[in-house]
Amino acid sequence: MRKQRGLSLVEVVVAIVIVGLAAPPLLFQIANGVRQQEAVLIQQNLVQLASERMWEIFTDHANPTRSYDYITAAAYPDETAPRALEGYQRQTEVREVSPADYVSPQAGSGIKRFRITVTGPAQHSLVIESFVTNVPGAKGPD
Repeated sequence: MRKQRGLSLVEVVVAIVIVGLAAPPLLFQIANGVRQQEAVLIQQNLVQLASERMWEIFTDHANPTRSYDYITAAAYPDETAPRALEGYQRQTEVREVSPADYVSPQAGSGIKRFRITVTGPAQHSLVIESFVTNVPGAKGPD
């Protein structure tokens, strides 16, 4: 007679213990990978939203029907869920600044500094700043 071979109860218990010890670290790694992927997606959305607003301002500045005078904070209102992205906010500050330090407010200077702030889920945020000018031949800060 041939002896049939099967798993003993001890072998089954040992296999369950090994799987039980290996599973939590694997699940932790998977969860960590998902969190990292989510952070990358959030960062990409922040960059996209900030870049869109920046190029909107530059396009308005270059547009002869809008130009320098059009660029005001009122022209770029604060947004909640821009492009239907729930959990994101976009704010734009615009002010005329002194050519001496590019920070101090100075009406009529011909230099506008704008700051775009985008916030997203999990306290992620991005701030970009740039300038537009109404002064022919003017250069930004070096």
